Amino acid sequence: MNKFLLSFVCAGLTSSAVSAVPFQEIIGDDAELFVTVRSFSESRAQWTTHPIVELFEDESWAAFFDAIDEPEEPDVGDSGEPSGFTEVMEEAFGLSYDELFELFPGQASLAFYNLSEQALKQAERQEMVLMAEFSGDATRLDELMQIQFERNAAAQQAVNPLIEHEMVEESFMGETLYFDEIFNGEITYVEDGYALVDGILVLAAPESRLREAVESIKEGAQMARNQFGDVQILINNAGFISGKEILSLSEAEIQRTMDVNVISHLHTIREFLPGMKRNKRGHIITVSSLGGIVATAGMSDYAASKFGAVGLDESLRFELQKSGDFAF
Repeated sequence: MNKFLLSFVCAGLTSSAVSAVPFQEIIGDDAELFVTVRSFSESRAQWTTHPIVELFEDESWAAFFDAIDEPEEPDVGDSGEPSGFTEVMEEAFGLSYDELFELFPGQASLAFYNLSEQALKQAERQEMVLMAEFSGDATRLDELMQIQFERNAAAQQAVNPLIEHEMVEESFMGETLYFDEIFNGEITYVEDGYALVDGILVLAAPESRLREAVESIKEGAQMARNQFGDVQILINNAGFISGKEILSLSEAEIQRTMDVNVISHLHTIREFLPGMKRNKRGHIITVSSLGGIVATAGMSDYAASKFGAVGLDESLRFELQKSGDFAF
């Protein structure tokens, strides 16, 4: 993984206390280093105060990552290209910090699998998985990843003109996976790849790690059923509020509010209702808000989502009554 993406991850991960989140189940127990945050947005205020910041700013820690970073990527500080994190983010990607946190507002996790081998120069390439909630759509993500793909290709070709990069696509479990395939003048290999699955950006290397992560996300609901049996009580309780007037809302904030407060209910109900109907047992609880009954100023997106949650619950009740499944 290139230094810019690593610096982005480190910058984000220093902003919150390490805690156990669902991503941990996807990462696997063979990771040598695992760091996670609950929410970038909620912990942004801790950016410069959290003790983990000192860890990442420590010279010995930085030297360690420099030692294991891929040798073929040069230092482009004097090439005329932006090199600092803020400069790259603003000049190359066209993102402000506010826009960055809008795109990556939620939980994120980073895992390394072969750090010890890399430190001992016993591994040719890095094994890692980065996962982060992404509020944009697939088109927006593809735009950002294409920029990084071109930057990475240019940096490596500056060292070895024979290097050729090609972005290849693969269909896997109903999702599209994108791989950075490299020919270095002698062999062809995949450096890393990414996918957007259920609102989660997954960036991984090698390609096998990406497939494993995508498979784990896709099979998450099935894993829960295998461990606990069919779900009998579903509580849709997630909530997000921006607290802004309608003209101050960004598209990402509107989409996130709708996704968290009402669209997610549709997905969880569709996932677990069939088992409840099959077993003739189950409860679906919708936690809404007074904002789903009475709206106030500065809560247009929130009220719309909560009115939607109330309407969804009411419509579902009528559907179950009609089908004879309302009172098992």
